[in-house]
Amino acid sequence: MKIEETFDKYLKHVKKYRAYDTYLYYRKNFKMILPIIYQLGYITVDSISDDFFENITDYLLEKTEKKNSKINDAISCIITALNFSSIKYPKRYKLKNDTDSFKVLSEYELDVLLKYVSSLKLYESNNLAWALAIYLFLDTGVRLSELLDIKFSNIDFDNEMILLNHTKNGEKRYVFFNVLSSDLLYKAKRKKTEYVLWNYVKNTRLNKRSLEHFFDKLNEKINPSERIHPHRLRKTFATKMLRNGCPITSISKLLGHKDIRQTMVYLQIDQMMLGKDYKEYYPYEKES
Repeated sequence: MKIEETFDKYLKHVKKYRAYDTYLYYRKNFKMILPIIYQLGYITVDSISDDFFENITDYLLEKTEKKNSKINDAISCIITALNFSSIKYPKRYKLKNDTDSFKVLSEYELDVLLKYVSSLKLYESNNLAWALAIYLFLDTGVRLSELLDIKFSNIDFDNEMILLNHTKNGEKRYVFFNVLSSDLLYKAKRKKTEYVLWNYVKNTRLNKRSLEHFFDKLNEKINPSERIHPHRLRKTFATKMLRNGCPITSISKLLGHKDIRQTMVYLQIDQMMLGKDYKEYYPYEKES
């Protein structure tokens, strides 16, 4: 069997049983890595040698500018496909992580962001959809792909709940909204569109490119210390919930994480929180 065939076999499975974004993620990695595998002389699964992963890693380090984390991701995708077809492979070693974790928005940055969004003239361009997107990111903690797929039929306005039908792990879940986004949700609902985020200029559902265009404009206008993007807003939602006392188990479910360890890594526990917890749980009595 050709290595390419194992990739195709796994892609068909993912497309059928997993979220579409997951399918795109694997397809992108397979498309990048396959020519390299062939160039290194690995055509069939029988040609996989003990230095298979070592040679791929060396090639990517020497011939490309990809970060260690991206190389690790590509290797993991190969292993997933090989496992799916029950193909034996040699031991792999991960490169050290060189990705800087982005920070949650500071209170100042959040204040500046909200003031900018509230200043938008909602009847112009797609400002209503763009402003609503910001509020929903901060209110719900959803991913970009999940947000773009929300229909008004998924929203329970009485209980302020949203059913997410299309998620990263393929499992439906509920998220909640509150005062930050409720007013604009009602305004958007009166437009009688199918999807919550709508391109009013072209009269079609809003797409990822349009939202990215708004984030470019937003970052240019308010010039934050670190670029604002949907995932940073998602992390801000999670960390602010933690600071307000929300149990990590609940945050994990709201974010759609299957493993709470993923949530633990995801949350940003800052010095202020550590200091507060230290004082609250200090194990020794104060001297008189």
